[in-house]
Amino acid sequence: MKNLSLEMFGGVSALAKPAFDQLTAEISEMQRKWLLVADIFQMTVDMAFDERIALRRGPSVSKAVDLCEIEGGLPGHSQLRGAWSEFRDVAHLLTAGASLAREALTRVGSADGSSILNAVWIAPDVVLALAYGLQEFGLQPKSIRKEPPILRPNTLWRLPDCYKIEKPFVVFRRLSDTQLEFLNSRRVGKKVA
Repeated sequence: MKNLSLEMFGGVSALAKPAFDQLTAEISEMQRKWLLVADIFQMTVDMAFDERIALRRGPSVSKAVDLCEIEGGLPGHSQLRGAWSEFRDVAHLLTAGASLAREALTRVGSADGSSILNAVWIAPDVVLALAYGLQEFGLQPKSIRKEPPILRPNTLWRLPDCYKIEKPFVVFRRLSDTQLEFLNSRRVGKKVA
């Protein structure tokens, strides 16, 4: 016997659709933040591996946020910092997924279906291999003044050692001329009055 009172108001789909729409909006907003975090961490990696520049005190999240901020179309400093604070402990996983999604986008030439979640669903082993290398990179203490690592060892979502690959690696991109100029302008020392 059907529940007539529920049927009179559109049935189960009338209840489920608003909840689904709300969840979809929340996931969409979360994915936008995930991409910001992936951009910040990837930019940190890019700075570390670009041999054309020697950064005073090495690559940092602050420098990466500044570089991301000068990129067209990205949010401002406070939104970038907020996203980093919220998802820092999974930055290596997000960056690995975004890197794989970006590679798929480059090869296919279409934005359809290329997201961090799609990368995880389609090639989870590849995402984990990339994430392990990024985890290792992010946990290395900075050599200058023994500063803490980029990722926080105490709160990081660590990949278990069963995902450790023989030779961990990271994917990095070449910095643009604009990015190099910006980083070089930051190296100019401040005059003491």
